[in-house]
Amino acid sequence: MNKDDIEKIRESLLRLRSELQAQEDASGEAGETVELDQSRVGRLSVDPTSTRCMKCADS
Repeated sequence: MNKDDIEKIRESLLRLRSELQAQEDASGEAGETVELDQSRVGRLSVDPTSTRCMKCADS
């Protein structure tokens, strides 16, 4: 391997690092913890009537 080959590999690795950094920056929020606050979001409740209607709809 000569100096030109090493320099090409180095440039390629630097480009890849730059691309990976850009992808990481773009997906910043995707890796954050999801907060579940039921007082803000509300609750999902299923009463017996709703359950019966869902069973009828499946038939």
